[in-house]
Amino acid sequence: MNKEHYSDNEIYMNEVLVNNEMKVGIITENTRTTVEDHFQDVRLIKFRSDNINYQPGDIVYVRPRNSKEQVKRFFDILNDNNVQLHKDMLIQVSEKEIKVPNVLKQTLTLYQIVEQYWDLNFKPRRSTMQVLSFISDNELEKEKLHEFTTANGQEELYNYINRPRRNILELLADFPHTTSQLNVKLLFEIMSPIKPRAFSIASSLKVHRNEIHLLVAVVKYKTKLLEPRYGLCSNWLANLTEGSKIIFWIQKGTFKFVYDRPMIFIGPGTGVAPFRSVLLDKSSLDDDLRDCALFFGCRNKEKDYHCKKDFEYLSEKKHLNLFCAFSRDQDYKM
Repeated sequence: MNKEHYSDNEIYMNEVLVNNEMKVGIITENTRTTVEDHFQDVRLIKFRSDNINYQPGDIVYVRPRNSKEQVKRFFDILNDNNVQLHKDMLIQVSEKEIKVPNVLKQTLTLYQIVEQYWDLNFKPRRSTMQVLSFISDNELEKEKLHEFTTANGQEELYNYINRPRRNILELLADFPHTTSQLNVKLLFEIMSPIKPRAFSIASSLKVHRNEIHLLVAVVKYKTKLLEPRYGLCSNWLANLTEGSKIIFWIQKGTFKFVYDRPMIFIGPGTGVAPFRSVLLDKSSLDDDLRDCALFFGCRNKEKDYHCKKDFEYLSEKKHLNLFCAFSRDQDYKM
């Protein structure tokens, strides 16, 4: 086995070389902006990249990957159901039947595809159930899967998948006899590719040369299922360490800022990210921000006041009009 096929190499790297929009960033800092006992983990993530160009209000798309725990669970489910697919087997997708994305035109291991291409948090759709019902050789499982594809079965499908946010791995575990019929071709039919995620840029190139900052709320919540639900991209970002690589590209955002007129910004929680960008940018050009007002809201001043030092500095030194609302710092919600 050639070592270049192992998953430590980013499978999108070749695509970056032929796509001028896509770039590679190197993580320089990953800092939690909420205290440890706060219910939500929010991160200010910084990465460096050469030859980047963006304006306040622009957004960044990033490509996440599945956690090692999720990937292991995927292969465990296959192994438990006697599906003879090994993580190191090489895959070359044929273009005879379907149009193949650029990233799949290279020879990859199954592990790389599972880790970096298929979304293991994907919520199965009606079409997924239809494919599985066709291949099932178990009467009870086939009947239930077919029911999920009928008009009368849509409420039950919603209650089974959408309400608890059950993912594709949990579906395969629930239908073991059907899962035992899977092969690589069928997996490409039922699995969904990981979609890139968009984030507002929270930095200014005038202040943070060759850097991009993201303010990311890590998604984790409970449903009626025993295992908590995790946001794929936010948890992947939260676990990146200094020196980790990130694939990204920049797009123009919908915010349009004009510096020669007064501006009012209202940004509760992580929604303040693009306003940090524009205020830092404007402050680098003008010592006076008294024609700008920022309204920021969160639960507690000492627990989830994101980028506190930046905004207090802009208020004290650059005369930014700063108004904060801390809804839980008193006995009643405000």
